[in-house]
Amino acid sequence: MNIRIFNPDDSPNTDGFDPESCTDVLLIGTEISVGDDCIAIKSGKYYMSRYHFRRTSGIEIRNCNLMRGHGSVTLGSEAASGVENVRVSKCIFDRTDRGVRIKTRRGRGERSVLDDLVIDNVVMDRVHMPLTVNMFYFCDPDGHSDYVQNQEARPVDEMTPVVGTIRLQNVECRGADASFVCVCGLPERPVGGIILDGVKVSFLPEEERKPQNPVMMDNFPDMSGVSMYLKNVENVEIKDVVISGAADAEPTLENVKNFQFENLTYKA
Repeated sequence: MNIRIFNPDDSPNTDGFDPESCTDVLLIGTEISVGDDCIAIKSGKYYMSRYHFRRTSGIEIRNCNLMRGHGSVTLGSEAASGVENVRVSKCIFDRTDRGVRIKTRRGRGERSVLDDLVIDNVVMDRVHMPLTVNMFYFCDPDGHSDYVQNQEARPVDEMTPVVGTIRLQNVECRGADASFVCVCGLPERPVGGIILDGVKVSFLPEEERKPQNPVMMDNFPDMSGVSMYLKNVENVEIKDVVISGAADAEPTLENVKNFQFENLTYKA
């Protein structure tokens, strides 16, 4: 607790804190400003999950100030043994590219279950993309291969990863830019659930926004002022959400099996 981690915001591969294959980690009162992910929660690549399996679980992040990085709190992508039961509360995400960032890809394996992430009572200030989920992340030497990037459904096998449920509650996002929510699940293994409860989002004025790519995958367009883009998701639950200043207010839904909302409000 009370740790300060600083790297130049243009320095590559300078994560701040990366708990990997850990259980019951408590991070309190820490300030991180880096050039890559502020916090990246991992559990190894496929080799580790097969021969040295150890899931990461019981991660609590509280009263932290996370600045400048590519992601404030990231799960993956090297999480082949899985990550579960992560709680983030009473934090400030300040000018990071992405707030909550989930990244995985085919090849991480069936033990790569990223599930039960709760973000509660968090303020995101000028975070370009508050929530992104990318199951086509183009890391590793084969990251741009057809196996990883093809958006047609493939057979589910022992190499297919899982993304479960992500919940944002009591969250305020001020000065979003490219998108509020951008989720790209696998067609053969959709994201399990996105739950938004008590969330307020305001976008930068149009003249201050610039098109950006929310997710690091091939053949995906830049976005600007997009409220919600959801593709290949099992369940979406929205309650008491207010989105202000979005260019594209209505959500874009592709292969979303269940979309429920109560008190979803758009303001100019």
